[in-house]
Amino acid sequence: MKKGIINIGVQLAVIGLLLVIGLFFNGKRLNDYPIYTHAWAQSDRYALAEGFQNNHLNFFKPEALVYNHQYPDDWQTEQETTRTAVDFPVHDYAVACCMKLLGTDSPWVFRSYIFLYGLLGLFFLFRLSYLLTGNLWRSVFVTLFGASSPVFFFYQVGFLPTIPSLANAIIGIYLYVKFLKNGKTKTWNWMVFFFILAALSRTTFIIPFCAVLGVELIRIIKRQTKFWNKLPAALLGFVAVIGYMMYNGYLRNNYGSLFLFHLLPAKDFAQLVEIFNQIWNNLVLTYFSIYHYFILLLAIMAVVWTKLRLKSKFGTEYQYLTLFLSFYFVGTFLFVFFMFGQMNVHDYYFLDTLFLPILVGLILMFAFLPNITKRLRKGVSLVLATGVLFLCFLNAQTVVHDRTEKYVLAEFKAGVEDFKGSELWLDKQGVKRTDKILVIASPTPNTPFILMKRKGFTTHRLSEQILQNSRTWGWDYVVFQNQYFYSKGLQILPELLDNWEYISSNGKLTLCRKRKTPKVQSIIQFMGLKNRKPILYEKFSTNKKENPNWSKLTVGMDSLDEEYLFLDEKEEYAASYVKTNWSKLTEGPTILSASMQVKMIGKKETFVVLVVSDKNENALYYSYPIHENVEDEKDWQIIEFYSTLPQVKNAENGFSFFFYNKGSKMVKVKDLEFRITDFN
Repeated sequence: MKKGIINIGVQLAVIGLLLVIGLFFNGKRLNDYPIYTHAWAQSDRYALAEGFQNNHLNFFKPEALVYNHQYPDDWQTEQETTRTAVDFPVHDYAVACCMKLLGTDSPWVFRSYIFLYGLLGLFFLFRLSYLLTGNLWRSVFVTLFGASSPVFFFYQVGFLPTIPSLANAIIGIYLYVKFLKNGKTKTWNWMVFFFILAALSRTTFIIPFCAVLGVELIRIIKRQTKFWNKLPAALLGFVAVIGYMMYNGYLRNNYGSLFLFHLLPAKDFAQLVEIFNQIWNNLVLTYFSIYHYFILLLAIMAVVWTKLRLKSKFGTEYQYLTLFLSFYFVGTFLFVFFMFGQMNVHDYYFLDTLFLPILVGLILMFAFLPNITKRLRKGVSLVLATGVLFLCFLNAQTVVHDRTEKYVLAEFKAGVEDFKGSELWLDKQGVKRTDKILVIASPTPNTPFILMKRKGFTTHRLSEQILQNSRTWGWDYVVFQNQYFYSKGLQILPELLDNWEYISSNGKLTLCRKRKTPKVQSIIQFMGLKNRKPILYEKFSTNKKENPNWSKLTVGMDSLDEEYLFLDEKEEYAASYVKTNWSKLTEGPTILSASMQVKMIGKKETFVVLVVSDKNENALYYSYPIHENVEDEKDWQIIEFYSTLPQVKNAENGFSFFFYNKGSKMVKVKDLEFRITDFN
């Protein structure tokens, strides 16, 4: 009884420790929208939860928030509904139910669900280890070893079904070990339930279940276990998996999908080597730290030493578990091979594949090793283990910090910041919740719609074909991010504006409606800027008094005695305009429109660069590729481009407009002018 109480206390202490560690390092992210690594995939799962709320919690009609899907036609075709094929969305559905119950769809609901489910998995990892090793401290060590994996540490408060599926698979393995010990049909049935639940939402977790069946088949052949008591649950499990796969195929064929559903092996040996090198250089130390790999190497060496010097042998139970692990690794490596084309870009695939068999392997190695008997050795080992685990968690925190602070893609962050508050803004503009919105150049397909609380179409991929197709889709309004549309989308297909009528802009977003009759118009006409006084207007002249902010000017004269800017092939940076400590930059976002005539001699890389600095940091760095928009050695050609300038916080700021002649070729520019206008 006393031992049982102690064990329960240790288990509760471990879970408490994991809870504290998780909240300490990740608690501040609990209410963040998906903006970090794999924000695209994570926002799609968030959208599924929103979709279940929109369809009155109809589980068999999974839907997101976009009417065009990535598969099978790469976003190019509109659908009648936002329904999508998806692996068994039980976790997205559970989150939707929680959101309904709590009366909020804030991100913390989804992240908390994943976090708590992950703690459940770690709890059963501890129990699995203790069941096999009989040693509390080794079990604590294994649990913290897994919890401190950087990739696990990062996704434990994410939106992906990987963490809960992993947890269910851990429970399944724990129950299988229990079954090997007690042989009860009830234990077997619960084991099948958790394995199938894991496999339905992440297909890879069918592998450990198949490994179990392989071991049990051998045990049946050897007449060490019965057959018939296992059959009903196993058959029912496979029926569930196959049944939902068939239904998912029906959804995919009729509605398309936002989610990858086919194998992607390396195309050839050269690509296989290339992907492997990318994984080795970029991801290996995000799976585990160098300290984790050192522990694994040490454990392997200790097992070999024990086997050779002490001639220790596995018992029958552990032999079967070793066989299970062998089957598990074989199945996992086969899956990795057939999905190798994605392994270099989807780090969470490691959690779906190799993470769990490595943990099980570590547990089996600890189970094989003899217990340390002397008190001094125990104390030293405990101190060393604690130190190593501290380093593991410290490394995991560093990786998470880099992913959430250092290496956040600006587009993902801007996609959330620009669309925050758009729900109420659209309400004020008279846009109904049922109106369909076309979003141009969305950073992730679903993020804008999550924040707008509406459905619509996305041109996430900015190809000319998709933009052309979007002109005929059944949308009611267009919404675009100013900072990306003018500088990217409009450059690809300027005639988009012919079908739009400008309604309003809040500085970050612009709202348009479909024109009844198409009208050819420039961006100046579209926004009504022609008659609006600019806050800054510059027209290049060689007069220094008129252009005190210009520098690095080299001027030429053509045959008609017209002056032009001469970008010398010897000068990489030229014709710079700089304005510092400009109060207008602090008052709100603005839009820059520029035009010029260009003649290139030898078509190489030449850019116009815009920079807005906010104290010591760049708030904007935008480069317009001149060489991509003019023909080589042709007569003077007119180019126009537009870009939004962000609002800055500090009076210590700067605006720069300059040429970057990277190709070091001769470029002539005349009739250069640009104007900056606010959105109000």
